[in-house]
Amino acid sequence: MALLDRLVHRPGTGGGATATAAIVWMIAFAIVGYFKTNFSCPRCGELYFRRFDARPWRRNWIFRPWARRCLHCELPKWADG
Repeated sequence: MALLDRLVHRPGTGGGATATAAIVWMIAFAIVGYFKTNFSCPRCGELYFRRFDARPWRRNWIFRPWARRCLHCELPKWADG
């Protein structure tokens, strides 16, 4: 953002372009993160990186964002399904 500010900022104007670019960047980052964490497995259709542990003493979500296999059917990442 600092480099962008240096490129587009003209003396005597506000920092509107930089602020707009920063806000768009943050919104895009949030949208991509949402879709990445809620990715469905092509084989089983369940969430690839999340699984609910239903054991009576646990009862919570297991979330592994860097999992190499589906947490449900163990389909390897980048497999054809």
